[in-house]
Amino acid sequence: MNTLTKLINSVSSENALEKNSMHRLYENLNGTGKEVMPKSLKLYILAGFSWLICLISGAKGIGFPIVASIIILGVFIGYARSKAYFKNASYTISVYLITQTAVLFFLSVWMPWRNPDMIKTFAITYILLGYALSFYIIRIRLIEDVQINYLINDGKLIRKRKTIKVLKIIATILGVSLVVAMLVTRIYTMNSDWWNNSDNYDYSYDSFAGTIIYIFSIFIGLANLALFTLFPTSLLKSSVVVNGLIYKKHSADFQKEYEFTDKEWYGE
Repeated sequence: MNTLTKLINSVSSENALEKNSMHRLYENLNGTGKEVMPKSLKLYILAGFSWLICLISGAKGIGFPIVASIIILGVFIGYARSKAYFKNASYTISVYLITQTAVLFFLSVWMPWRNPDMIKTFAITYILLGYALSFYIIRIRLIEDVQINYLINDGKLIRKRKTIKVLKIIATILGVSLVVAMLVTRIYTMNSDWWNNSDNYDYSYDSFAGTIIYIFSIFIGLANLALFTLFPTSLLKSSVVVNGLIYKKHSADFQKEYEFTDKEWYGE
C-alpha cells in the first residue's frame, strides 16, 4: 500500500474540500434516502449467508470454517466500530471481504485429488493466492481512482498506468472465456450424440484433436476459476473507499469547513 498511501498523502486539504461538496458529505453520512433497509442489516444478512457457505469447507478440515468465521466476524466488527465519516467506505470494503472469503473457502473444497494432505495443501495455497491477487487488484483500482479523481491535474496519472491496462485486458479475456465456455457447453449438449458417436474424428487424448480439446478445456477451466475467484473485487466501490481515506486524512478540516458536530462526523 506504499504507493497508495503516498498518493493519498499528496492530496491537499484544499483539493479534498474542492472535490467534496456539502451535499456529497451529507449523503456519505446519512445516505441517499433510497435505501430499502439499513446497511448494517444488509451486511448482517450477507455475513450470515457467507458463513453458512464457508461451513462447507469443513469437509476438508475443521480449520477452514474456523478461519473463515474469524475473518467474517473480524470484518463485521471492523464495520461496526468504524467512524461515521468512514462508514460508507467500511461498508463496501466489508461486502467485498466477506464475499471474497465465502468464494475462496467454498471453491477451495472442490479439489481434484483424493490425497487428503495434497487437497489441504492445494486448498490453503489457493486461498492465500486468491487473497493476494484480489488485494493486488483492489490496490491498483484504488490507485487509479485517487489519481483520476484527485491528482489528474498534478501530472501523476502515469503511475501504475500500464498495470491498470493489463488488468483490464485480463478481465476482458476472462469474461470472453466464460462466454466461450458457456457456448461450447451448450453446443456440446445439443450435439452430444453426434460428438460421442462420430466416426470421422478421433477425440481421444492420444490424438491431435483430443490434445487440442484437452488443452483448450484446461485453459477455459482455469480462466473461469480465476473469473469466479476474483468476482468479489467488482463489488468494491473504489471511489467510495478513496473518498473515505481522504475524509480520514483531512477529517478535522472537513468537520470544521462544513460545521459538523462530533456526533454527526464521528458517530456514537
